[in-house]
Amino acid sequence: MSESILVHEHLYDAKGQITKTVDFGVRLETTLRTTIPPEGVRFDFHWNAEATGPKLKGKMEGTTYGYTRADGLASVEWRGVLTTPEGDRIAVEGDAVTVRQGESPIFQQRETVRFHTASPNYSWVNRVSVVGVNKIDLSTGRFEMQGYEA
Repeated sequence: MSESILVHEHLYDAKGQITKTVDFGVRLETTLRTTIPPEGVRFDFHWNAEATGPKLKGKMEGTTYGYTRADGLASVEWRGVLTTPEGDRIAVEGDAVTVRQGESPIFQQRETVRFHTASPNYSWVNRVSVVGVNKIDLSTGRFEMQGYEA
């Protein structure tokens, strides 16, 4: 069985920054240094990003809702808004599986992304499924994403 996913057209790259972290009983810094408690941990990450690419460009902002199990596997759901250079707004949402790279603060994500807009300029996004590949450094709050039509 192949370990890769076939993807088609490259739609965007994005670089961003986590601007605020909300914890629910255990601080993020603690989870990077110690074992995750048996009940897991939950964090909300508010963020903004700049998307560039051949098909989608603009400013993004949103919130990621993450839950990490005691075994370290994390699942996230997120919602945001992409505002294009022309001022069109596109709703963006996704879900992902996140895996930590060893004991480092670096996390890799594989995600599915969906879009919605009523803008005639970008109505094509309503019909595409996107596979995303992300890298997040929780020590700096910086992240990078790439999106491809699936």
